[in-house]
Amino acid sequence: MGLLAVALVILWAEFLPDRDLPTKWIAFGLSSVITFGYPVYWTRGIPKRSSFWFLWSAFTILHCIIFIPILFVVEKLPYILFVVVAFGEMYFFCPILYRQFQMDEKLHKPSIEKNHRHKAKKKRKKS
Repeated sequence: MGLLAVALVILWAEFLPDRDLPTKWIAFGLSSVITFGYPVYWTRGIPKRSSFWFLWSAFTILHCIIFIPILFVVEKLPYILFVVVAFGEMYFFCPILYRQFQMDEKLHKPSIEKNHRHKAKKKRKKS
């Protein structure tokens, strides 16, 4: 990921040397990747239900709907604002995603346990 970022900056400098680097868009992209990438990273290895992905997508779309028009209108934004907003968004939506994740786990746990009991019965019958 870091190598890709460096390559993009080098390509930008090489092919568009007279244009300024779109730092507000880069900051927006990085803060979005961090904000919405960490919940997926923290739950890696655990199968996620469609409700998790639905909420995650809804928050991502809402984030873009709010901030993209602002970035088009505002000339410059302080970079610390991206950090504050990213932490604020994570503080808001991570508990919601976590609760949904727990609810999904509770709803699907009986079927998982039933499946394990069924497999255990099959093993006993074979013995």
